[in-house]
Amino acid sequence: MDECLFQPLLSPVFRMSTPNDGQPDLHWYLKLWPRGTNATKESKDQSAALYLCLLTKAAGPITVRYTLSLQEAGVSSQDVFDFENWWCRKWKCKLDLIKMVQSQQCQSLTFQCVIHSVLDLAPSINVISPIYKPFHFTWSVDDPSDVEAMRTAPNVYFFVSPIFEDPASGLKWYFDISPNGSQTKRRGKATLSYTIASMPDANMEVLVRYRFYLNNAYSEHLVTHSRDNFGFCGLWNKYNTADLKGMKRLCFTAEIEVLCITKRVQSEAVERMDSHQERVMDIEWFLEHNRWRDWSETFEFHGLEWMLHLSKEGTFTLHLQSERCGDSARFVVCVRFGISLPELNTRVIVSGIFDENNKSRHWWTDRIEMKELMALDALTIRLKMELVDIFKR
Repeated sequence: MDECLFQPLLSPVFRMSTPNDGQPDLHWYLKLWPRGTNATKESKDQSAALYLCLLTKAAGPITVRYTLSLQEAGVSSQDVFDFENWWCRKWKCKLDLIKMVQSQQCQSLTFQCVIHSVLDLAPSINVISPIYKPFHFTWSVDDPSDVEAMRTAPNVYFFVSPIFEDPASGLKWYFDISPNGSQTKRRGKATLSYTIASMPDANMEVLVRYRFYLNNAYSEHLVTHSRDNFGFCGLWNKYNTADLKGMKRLCFTAEIEVLCITKRVQSEAVERMDSHQERVMDIEWFLEHNRWRDWSETFEFHGLEWMLHLSKEGTFTLHLQSERCGDSARFVVCVRFGISLPELNTRVIVSGIFDENNKSRHWWTDRIEMKELMALDALTIRLKMELVDIFKR
């Protein structure tokens, strides 16, 4: 049976107008696992799993009475459930869809959702955008030396695409790929992710539907990018590292549809500032043995004071230290930065959205093996800072 039957299928996003004046519409979608969420080819129970999913974030529970049905099978189920913060509710009916299709009982499957009522609606968001048209971006890696570097990359070694902009929303994004895993525990799994690099307001939440294409593989996701997830969303590990070794060219394509942009709190309008300074800066530190235990160093970039800190647990954090023009509350600073450790063959590249309430960004966990770090006689730390945007309120 086709491998896609072991992955979820997503319906189009549909909206429901709310009964309260001034409140935003609710965004929903259906997620179908044709063979169930934990199925393998050898599983005896391959009953389908269908979920109704709420995408709109709320301050509290949203009580919904609804009916899900499959028309071809003539089955339906009514339910009442409290949805909260992108929560999903599983359909109560149990069906073997694969058997239905194979036995030619039906040529198509039509799922229907009817929402009868919504109670206790209290969304804590402010919708600020219409639904935008989808746009496409392709990152093609054709140079033989670049392809070879990806195919033979060590564990936790990031490659990133150029930053690209959605012409309709003005938001900026990029791909990153870790061909041999983005964390030490993911060794052997090629990890591809999709990150927002620039947001004019750190209170924004951007609901996105995107489709990934890498050579002949495909994946579809619905995610919300926000300050809380550092702009990162959409982890995809369809390929093993070994699968990349036979590839002579890597072509990444994304079809991106910004469904909704919201703000958690009201804030002032912003404008993008032009910068006449260099947008990229490279710094290198060389540390002798044991000097990197709880190490930190300050530096200046674009008139701002920053600090890079390495904790005893092996986690790097970038801190925004100074205030621009004496009033950091008026600015949002968006950067992409990479940290390389040549002795460990490690390179991590992440984005950061900084304002008065968000002045630090770490490189996540499980990036290096502490035993290998402590065994070094010396450590080289290379930092590459890249300014993406500065916004002024």
